[in-house]
Amino acid sequence: LQSFMMSLSQDFGSLPVTFAEGVPVKYSRPARALYSWLKWENDDHPQNLLVEMIADGLLRREPDDELPGNRALVQTLRKLRIISGLERTGQILRDRRSDLLEAQQSGSSLADAKSAVHDQDYRSSRDEIRCLESLVSIVDRLGVCSNLAGSQGAHGYLAGAVTFLEMCARSADEMDNYALVTLLENLRQMREAIEPGAVLHDFDFPRWISGLTQKLRIMGSGPRPGMLHVDNIHSGGHTGRAHTFIVGMDDDRF
Repeated sequence: LQSFMMSLSQDFGSLPVTFAEGVPVKYSRPARALYSWLKWENDDHPQNLLVEMIADGLLRREPDDELPGNRALVQTLRKLRIISGLERTGQILRDRRSDLLEAQQSGSSLADAKSAVHDQDYRSSRDEIRCLESLVSIVDRLGVCSNLAGSQGAHGYLAGAVTFLEMCARSADEMDNYALVTLLENLRQMREAIEPGAVLHDFDFPRWISGLTQKLRIMGSGPRPGMLHVDNIHSGGHTGRAHTFIVGMDDDRF
């Protein structure tokens, strides 16, 4: 029920509903982005996972109306044979951008400056360059996070996760903002609890951070006037409401 109602709220804005036990943070964009970034780091930065993060709108973009949309970025990225690797990803994107800029400047692809074919090719090339520039910007920011995660032991990985949430993860609504603040608070508390330079061989920080994205809950609230209230079956009937609906029951549970 929670996942269904939160998916509705992301599509149609904030729904008039409160949750007694809160909402799992995993339904928010920052948590989904952080979870995907951890997997992207662990799997040597695969191209297909970067495509998914962009397509799902999990990564922050510069606030510029003239920037190409996520769909255009995905189409551009899919055409390139990158496979995996952070450095390889950045290099291939820059090489493709340089090739297109050089073709425009030299006129090697411009057969007839007055032809409609040329105009169409020029616009297509210009649009692809803008997409590549946006992709380079995204990958550069992700590179900052990766460099932090690969240094300074435990503190480095935590710093990489914090920087990712601050620089790269997208927040689009109230739930996302609550999730972002909650995740950052937990990461910073862990970082403060660990001595600088500490090496903890027996502690799996990526797994712990990944667990945060699945276990934390946010936006817990009691009943409010004019709003639906969702609670568990043990206490849901004590809200003073005139009508109570029991959902999730079947012949085996009744």
